Amino acid sequence: MTEHGTDLTNDFADRGGAALVVGGSGRPGAAICRELAVRGSDVALTYRTNSTVAESVAADISEWGRRAWTVGLELEDSRACVASVDAIAEAAGGIHTLIHAAGSAVTEGFTTVADACMSHLRASGGSIVAISDGAAARPALDDRPDGVRVNTIGVDPLVDDPTGLVEAVCFLASRRAGSIIGQHLRVEDGPSAPVVAFLCVHNAGRSQMAAGFLRHLAAGRVEVLSAGSAPGDVVNPVAVAAMAEHGIDISTAEPRRWTDSEIEHADLVVTMGCGDACPVYPGTRYEDWPLDDPAGEGIEAVRPIRDEIAARVLDLMSRLGVESTG
Repeated sequence: MTEHGTDLTNDFADRGGAALVVGGSGRPGAAICRELAVRGSDVALTYRTNSTVAESVAADISEWGRRAWTVGLELEDSRACVASVDAIAEAAGGIHTLIHAAGSAVTEGFTTVADACMSHLRASGGSIVAISDGAAARPALDDRPDGVRVNTIGVDPLVDDPTGLVEAVCFLASRRAGSIIGQHLRVEDGPSAPVVAFLCVHNAGRSQMAAGFLRHLAAGRVEVLSAGSAPGDVVNPVAVAAMAEHGIDISTAEPRRWTDSEIEHADLVVTMGCGDACPVYPGTRYEDWPLDDPAGEGIEAVRPIRDEIAARVLDLMSRLGVESTG
């Protein structure tokens, strides 16, 4: 799908408003949101119950210089859906794309959210991309108004890698696909983005700085998790100040405890002093970074810790085969 010689970071840079991703807290939806932001789009993402993941995705998007909004959306409630969509459009200055990534039940909620978005999409000359399991019925599109491009993507339910799907969605949503209307595509696997989890005790200093560096330098090409065994109340303000010296904002991060599913899902778990409290799962790759704890230290003492973390993150990226953008 990629056009050689095309700068994909400008795919959406001249588009007003935002892309609305329904199901943006799921793994494919989150990957789509991050890639849209990398390519220049502001993003609004919806969730049903997993607000933690949605807020994490939004924080990444904001760090990359794009605007992001999260909203809990019940597709079964048409009035609430319309109100939420209108609020997003007002805040974002419009909606240029609707992406339905809420799983195989695309026919159940598609019509509700599409109808709620239609006036905004017509105003922006926008498009709709609806994703479903390959065997699922495609949503009815015949009664959609002129001026809105609608395409669908079928994905094999056994496919666990979102890379090909993300590329297809971003292409269909862009103006490069301006002549593609009413098509149903099938997507196959590609190499997945690695998932790295940084774990420490309070998730307030070392793990937050490491996550901040990796998110900033990888720009969406690594899925980054950060958590602790006994989360503190806030991120260490000295760590926030130290990272700000490198132009990286971790002030909106919040300490949190990991979940078992997150650690099992990770390709690599980096531990930083959580000892026996760190979970161990067969088949998961681990490495320990012996770093001083910045808790209670001043900026002069935290800077060397920050710099060592930065060097370790760059080395990690090299081993993962991910080029740094910094």
